[in-house]
Amino acid sequence: MMLEIAAEFAKENISIKNRMNNNTKISILVSSCLLGEPVRYNGTAISVDGDRMRWLQLQCDIVSVCPEMLAGLGVPRLPVEIAGGDGGDVLAGFASVV
Repeated sequence: MMLEIAAEFAKENISIKNRMNNNTKISILVSSCLLGEPVRYNGTAISVDGDRMRWLQLQCDIVSVCPEMLAGLGVPRLPVEIAGGDGGDVLAGFASVV
């Protein structure tokens, strides 16, 4: 789902940039584990391979990011879960990350 959202976002922004004669690639953040890096809580990766990812890689600058590693969590680590809602609820203060 998130990959589909990123691809649609990139298509819209590339279309706008092309109309402005600006061929600069936009940057898209992608979770490191989705790019095959073994940074998941249990030291594994989830490699996403498909038409949307290939299109993103050709059209955009892919920036690999692992939020958990940036927060100082190591590998392996306990899994991080959202309690009481979803990501939007966490940002709104109605749910928590445990």
